[in-house]
Amino acid sequence: MVSHSCIFFRYTGQFYINGKIAGSRSVEIDIKNFRNNYIGKSKYDYDPNFKGSIKDFRLYNRELTYREILALAEKTSSTPLENLQGIVEKLRTYYHRQLLLSQGHIVGGYSPSLLLNMKKGSCNDYSVLGTHIFRSLGIPSAIDFSQQAGHDWNVLFLGDQSYDCSFIDNDTLGTHLKLYEEILPDRIAKIFRHTYAKQPDTPVMSGTEESFPESFRTPCIKDVSDLYLPTTDVSVTLDKKPPQDQQFAYLCFFLREWSPVHWSKHRRGKAHFTKMGNGVVYLPVYYHNNQTYPAAYPFALTLEGETRILKPDTLALQRLTLIRKYPEERVYQKDRLLGATFQVAQKEDFSDAQTIHTVDQRPEIRYNEVSVSLDKKYRYFRFMAPPRSNGGEICEIDLFDENGQKMEPYKIIGNYASPPDRTPESVFDGEPLTSYWCDQPDEGWVGVDFGKPVSIASFRFLPLNDDNFIRENELYELFYWDEQWVSLGRQTGTSSQYLEYNNAPGNALFC
Repeated sequence: MVSHSCIFFRYTGQFYINGKIAGSRSVEIDIKNFRNNYIGKSKYDYDPNFKGSIKDFRLYNRELTYREILALAEKTSSTPLENLQGIVEKLRTYYHRQLLLSQGHIVGGYSPSLLLNMKKGSCNDYSVLGTHIFRSLGIPSAIDFSQQAGHDWNVLFLGDQSYDCSFIDNDTLGTHLKLYEEILPDRIAKIFRHTYAKQPDTPVMSGTEESFPESFRTPCIKDVSDLYLPTTDVSVTLDKKPPQDQQFAYLCFFLREWSPVHWSKHRRGKAHFTKMGNGVVYLPVYYHNNQTYPAAYPFALTLEGETRILKPDTLALQRLTLIRKYPEERVYQKDRLLGATFQVAQKEDFSDAQTIHTVDQRPEIRYNEVSVSLDKKYRYFRFMAPPRSNGGEICEIDLFDENGQKMEPYKIIGNYASPPDRTPESVFDGEPLTSYWCDQPDEGWVGVDFGKPVSIASFRFLPLNDDNFIRENELYELFYWDEQWVSLGRQTGTSSQYLEYNNAPGNALFC
């Protein structure tokens, strides 16, 4: 009898790519110690691991025929949507590389040659460039846009399905507008598509000679709001007569001014508007001589698709408390400050640091005030950003003594591994829109050396923001809509960071 410490089986292995033979080599399997064979890893330590993803792995107790291998390859191949996503990602990679080489943006203008060589442009220019490229590759593509959001993007077609797509952002097909809505909540009321053919239901195709809002002076737009948004068809009673013989009424969306977003012919004081985005306030108007004229009171179209007319009731006054002058435009990464600490110390290296406050809940997007009770004076104060936060995107820190007087730093200290415009000085410059950033994710901190021990009674800190909170010494004015904007008076902001109006009418729209 012959004894072996291990048993090896050697055979010639065939390697296939997409069902076709790509090569062969001699393969050796240790049958006795079969568990020492790995997927994506060699049994020899000096071999590199496989860098990538493995979608499927199967074992068979027999040799597969060529037809079986070919059928298996066809069955596990990528879907058409995955193939389309792969093409888009390759195009983005190529043009992003070109963007770096040109040290700017590769957009601007409208002809393909200009778009490929100019360095500045808008999202519409990116979309036009993407459309040229997609169509040159045989990929059906169009451009959708939202006038209220001021945004354009590509839409790609695969069979009877369409997928919104940004040519410059690295999002997957069908997710771009969803991400954009998170940045601009309650901003998108209507979405249209640029078309080559004239659309018969557009105002300019009606045959009337009245003037139209600028955005509706083209017949080549198609309403596709219901492909993106929860929408509702709305019938509106028009309280006012048109200034002349206008056949069209419009619904407006307010963004610094009333802007028409959809049209409808009216008859006998009624107008019917299709596919209106839910969760938005609209004002019915007429349009004449480049001006809008109110046709009825504004109304809120709820998320459930119900309408609520906003007619002010001056007999039912209410008190309003305002903490912002404009809704949040973006989703702030408030979690970046969770776990941050504020410390005082006597020693410059903070080896004797005492933590006086920890951020244990999401801070508000305004100055967050903290009172402290310290038993002695301290020379040093600092903010320690949470791990992996690159400095926590802190914008401002103010410190106050027991008399409520702001304390000026003798010297600003911190980790200066930061861009030139986001150094520790950004946190003490009095500018709410400048912030600190640290290139070392776990080492972000900024602080103050007062030059001598001082008494600290309180401090406040400001997270990343859009400067739309109520600020001290700034002048504000509140309006409500009653066929025009009516002022409720002016107020100057205080350190409380809110305004109170006791004479506001009920059921009104405010601005």
